[in-house]
Amino acid sequence: MHIVKIFKVEEGKDEDEFAVPVSTSTSTSTSAAWKARTMESFSSELEALRLAVEKALSRYISSQYGCDTATTSVVIKDNQLKVLISGEKLNLKNYWSGRWNSTFTYVPSSQQLSGTVKLLVHYFEDGNVQMTTEKLAAPVTLDFEDSDDVEAVAATLISELGKAESAIQDSLEVMYLSMGEETFKDMRRILPISKQKMDWSGAQMQLAKGFVTKK
Repeated sequence: MHIVKIFKVEEGKDEDEFAVPVSTSTSTSTSAAWKARTMESFSSELEALRLAVEKALSRYISSQYGCDTATTSVVIKDNQLKVLISGEKLNLKNYWSGRWNSTFTYVPSSQQLSGTVKLLVHYFEDGNVQMTTEKLAAPVTLDFEDSDDVEAVAATLISELGKAESAIQDSLEVMYLSMGEETFKDMRRILPISKQKMDWSGAQMQLAKGFVTKK
């Protein structure tokens, strides 16, 4: 069983709302005491759709993320479905790691799907470079013939979710290609303070050693 934090109940209050998908319920608790204050059951009207989306999402994660690197939850809040994806990839021997968190919201009344993706990329070979960014997935209205067919709705929802994540991934790849000439170039000096290029030849290095005062 896993527990998912949905959101902070109210700014200024030390309370958070958590979802327990297996028990189809949410609870409000204080962060300090970790003690549940209230419990609410998910809407029974959306439970069948939630389960169908959960199954479709599991298949999507297996093919796109790998079951061992990601976890998911589908919860009901305010008569809406929230699809949560958290994926992490660690490759410490090659000095990098990354985290991808998606939050998508589906509103059954308008059949609209929207979401956000938060990223953290960390590279630390011969330095320490981190990138954090948040990308918005443009709202899209789902199109299906029978809204009562939860399996069809779930398949369409996850298909559109996959398209949104792929579009964000493609935009990131374009950004990575230009980072060397744009972002990183702005972060470093083109020339040292002397405005002279450094000559790294052996003769120049030997000359530099001659200026070292011998004790």
